[in-house]
Amino acid sequence: MTKFLVTGAAGFLGFALAARLSENASDEVVAVDNFIRGECDEAYNALSARPNVLSVDADLNDLQTLCALPTDIEVIFHLAALNGTQNFYKRPFDVVRCCTLPTMNLLEFYGRTKQVTRFVYASSSEAYASAVSKFSWQVPTDESVPLVIDDVSNIRWSYGGSKLHGEIAVKGLSLSFRHDQHVVG
Repeated sequence: MTKFLVTGAAGFLGFALAARLSENASDEVVAVDNFIRGECDEAYNALSARPNVLSVDADLNDLQTLCALPTDIEVIFHLAALNGTQNFYKRPFDVVRCCTLPTMNLLEFYGRTKQVTRFVYASSSEAYASAVSKFSWQVPTDESVPLVIDDVSNIRWSYGGSKLHGEIAVKGLSLSFRHDQHVVG
């Protein structure tokens, strides 16, 4: 039995993942969303009604909110984000906040526990957009290319920049955690 946490569970990808994970009746799925982009519709309600699914309406921007989530999570799929081109331009600060704080809060809350065996972070090709346009890298783009934000004043970078930040944060905690284990062990 594995206990999964899926953030952004009412979004397109999060919903599909949570539904698939919950097909194994011996696994548990904690489906988290604040419905800022996802829909609490008939399909989501049906998913939430499954006996091995716990649906949590939570704003992960608030670290205190995480205290109400189960602590015995083994695998985290972090898909929650505020995306959408209209949001990049009309609500850039909200995009940065809703893509950055949940990632940092999840890493802070779960990141150093021995219970969590895997933290899967959903980034975006937007983090690679300038590398493709400035240096003519091929698409799909290899993750080893240099990442560039070509114009920090372009508010479109609210999303790609926050996703790049998330990649660095997840990698940083992963390396820090391994180092801590090595020092202790």
